[in-house]
Amino acid sequence: MNKPGFLEGMLVALAATLGGGMLFSLGNSFLPGETITKIMIVILAFSYLLYLLARNRTTHGRLTALGLWLLCTALIWLLNPGFVLYAAAHAGVIWLIRSFLFHRNLYGLSMDLGLTSLSFLALLWALLHTGSLMLGIWCFFLLQGLFGAISGARDKSPDPAADAFSQAYRSAQAAVQQLTNSY
Repeated sequence: MNKPGFLEGMLVALAATLGGGMLFSLGNSFLPGETITKIMIVILAFSYLLYLLARNRTTHGRLTALGLWLLCTALIWLLNPGFVLYAAAHAGVIWLIRSFLFHRNLYGLSMDLGLTSLSFLALLWALLHTGSLMLGIWCFFLLQGLFGAISGARDKSPDPAADAFSQAYRSAQAAVQQLTNSY
């Protein structure tokens, strides 16, 4: 699959915003605000993880990524930090797993860390200045949609499938050339 584009990132941000808003509205009548907010963060992070796994072109590492996410989420839940640290920890797990799945060099890792940090700061800014959880989710995931622009940046490692195809194509051309030269 091609790397995700910004338009796709905008659609993911819209889905996360609407889903998070509905989940918070429905759950807020049954659970305290802090609890439903933490549950919403877990559900949004898991949904985004599933999106990343679906967009990753390789199949290896998926179970490891799921296991890492489950372990980190359980640890974060048990430690029960305040909201800011809770959300920051989940943003860090998103960065860690996305880096594991999509980046092969330090440049991509550091650019993605910067993007995740900027996204988290936008989330905090939106929450502090507007008080709107949906706007905070929108800002976070909208900026996360830019990761496709850096997902393969400066990655000089060749795609094994493309190399295999190119080699087979060159072999077929050489065979056809040899056949035409022998007649």
